[in-house]
Amino acid sequence: VRAEQTAKILQDEYPKVKFLQSETLAPASHSNDFAKWCHQHVKKGTKCLVIIGHEPHLSQLASWLLFGSQQSHIKIKKGGCLALEINQAIGPKKGVLLWALTPKSFLIE
Repeated sequence: VRAEQTAKILQDEYPKVKFLQSETLAPASHSNDFAKWCHQHVKKGTKCLVIIGHEPHLSQLASWLLFGSQQSHIKIKKGGCLALEINQAIGPKKGVLLWALTPKSFLIE
């Protein structure tokens, strides 16, 4: 629910951005499952992904995309999200961190 709420906040601010939901962001999923899902559902040529999920899975996935390791090398606060630039096929060591937001970054009225 929290991840969906975070996505809704971003979607309200960026209505032209396409938002997709994937079961491959569930905690039991492997990072390869997310990469395979992206190959099927993310439009070719997409350069930026904002990934919203839960800990510790989200930081493990981000570490895999950024550093090629399933071991988490970053810490993401609950309700936070990351934007990654992907210049090649989605997989290990293929992402570049563009920005990270914590829940305090959001202006919620």
